[in-house]
Amino acid sequence: MVKKTLMLAGFALAIMASTPSYAADEPKATAAGSCDSGSLNDRSERGEQVRAIEAAINARITEPQRWKGKQCRIQLKFARDGMLVQASTSDGDKAYCEALVFAAAKAKFPAFTHPEIFHACKNTRLDMRG
Repeated sequence: MVKKTLMLAGFALAIMASTPSYAADEPKATAAGSCDSGSLNDRSERGEQVRAIEAAINARITEPQRWKGKQCRIQLKFARDGMLVQASTSDGDKAYCEALVFAAAKAKFPAFTHPEIFHACKNTRLDMRG
């Protein structure tokens, strides 16, 4: 009985030691978390990553003034080093969506520095507005 209790205590301690700590006001980036337009206001690393992704696309969009008032949902799939693996769009102005995919293909995205952030952000969905 003592042996089982010690094993369980050791197991619990190992789990607690491997759990990352977060500030109380910082959302956790877990498998349940995601990177989307709602993350733009996060002050967490996940929010920083989403803002950097959006900025990289906006920096490469052609004729930004042409897209005023247009919107598009873009889904992006990333490799750990920040390389874009796939981009697709839905729910938006067709021409603006095409311009976003083109811009994303030319953009240089930041690498993911933490496995938790990569896991949460490897499939990112953004509601972009011109």
